[in-house]
Amino acid sequence: MKVLINSTVDNLTFVRDVDYVNNSFELVFTKTVGTDTLTLSALTDSNALASCFPYITLEVDLVTNVIPNGEYLVTLNYGGTEYDSCLLLVRDAYPDAVGGGDDLYEHGVILS
Repeated sequence: MKVLINSTVDNLTFVRDVDYVNNSFELVFTKTVGTDTLTLSALTDSNALASCFPYITLEVDLVTNVIPNGEYLVTLNYGGTEYDSCLLLVRDAYPDAVGGGDDLYEHGVILS
């Protein structure tokens, strides 16, 4: 499962469809448990829909668009039609390993 970190900019990649002729996409994030949603509109393929790439790459900005941590169903819309979807996890940061020294806590993980 893809993990996106809040306060970062990351990319999501989807298989390119032959119907894609205008470089304008929409991603809808819908939380699997709860009612939180986020819609990112007017996203463009970083490869400018070049025919040599069998996929599109969309930049997801979670610096200005912060959403609560959790699992989301992300739906790719193009021209008002749903084309693809995937599950991903959004969280604030990667967990940090606890400093060593004690056998009990040497391999522990702090979740924040």
